[in-house]
Amino acid sequence: MKKNILQIQINPVSCKPDLNFEGLEKIFAGFKSTERRADLIILPEFWSLGWTPEKFKEFAEDENGKTINFLKDFAFENNVSIIGGTMVRKVENELRNSCPIISSSGNLLGFYDKIHLFAFDMEDKVLNAGDEPCIFNLDGLKVALSVCYDLRFPRLFEHYTEKADLIVNMAAWPKVRIKDYITLTTARALEGQAYFAGVNLCGMGDKVEYGGNSIFINPYGEVISSLKNAEGYILNSVDTEFVAHTREKVNHAISRKEIKKEVKILNSGVMK
Repeated sequence: MKKNILQIQINPVSCKPDLNFEGLEKIFAGFKSTERRADLIILPEFWSLGWTPEKFKEFAEDENGKTINFLKDFAFENNVSIIGGTMVRKVENELRNSCPIISSSGNLLGFYDKIHLFAFDMEDKVLNAGDEPCIFNLDGLKVALSVCYDLRFPRLFEHYTEKADLIVNMAAWPKVRIKDYITLTTARALEGQAYFAGVNLCGMGDKVEYGGNSIFINPYGEVISSLKNAEGYILNSVDTEFVAHTREKVNHAISRKEIKKEVKILNSGVMK
């Protein structure tokens, strides 16, 4: 089975959601003019706000807020499912960095809450961390979610290994560390033996220059396409049969002798 994945890279206007809604519509209109079809759109972290931790409380929303309603309408009008980047979500007495998942019929399917918050710039002071990995099924395509700083923590991706066809990371990754982003996304694709879609903000923010370089990688760790540091999109296909074939081939190549050797090393405590 194949699904077309559209990754949209955005340079957000800080704390101007309505302008960023318009910006998204403009980029998507350019894609629609090509008469190609997307099954799933992926947006970056905080695409409607930019990276502005000091303003997060001011722009917090619940499930009936303007961002969710915009994404529902957008999905329904364009008959496309959406991984909606992230927003500041009110959850009872907490605020979370949440990714809404919207079906092509405009229904809210659920959320992934970012697990690893970026302590170096106040995020953990303003927001509360999630504690649940997220894999959802999109008409037979198994998609696993992560957000930005999550990328540096391999145990989350160990959970996703051989369970997902597509692993997604939505980011507001800075330009100064963009080489790390490219390296880590490639590593996570190889580890997970899955396609990997990294979608980043681009351009200048209030306090940081975003790194752009949104990237699409196949299960062999090969970069299929990427963007530079400007607004735009990339469209690629995920083939679930290719994922299964890759796993069968790679796992078959690992001999029983090598597995026994690794188990022996682990049991000895050398790799603890």
